[in-house]
Amino acid sequence: MPLTGWQQEVNQVDLAPYLDISLEQIADNVRQMNPQVTIIPVSAKTGEGLDLWFNWVRSRSSPGH
Repeated sequence: MPLTGWQQEVNQVDLAPYLDISLEQIADNVRQMNPQVTIIPVSAKTGEGLDLWFNWVRSRSSPGH
């Protein structure tokens, strides 16, 4: 049974080119566990994705959610 309302943050995406990993494969693996998941790639170094993540958190913390 898929869990709803999950969010998976993938942090340090700026390191991906230097490691033997695939962000697409990570996303595919997470979606196998929960097809409804929201995946937000975030780079702490550049700030990429932080606005999207902040907005996702705010939308989930609103009354009635």
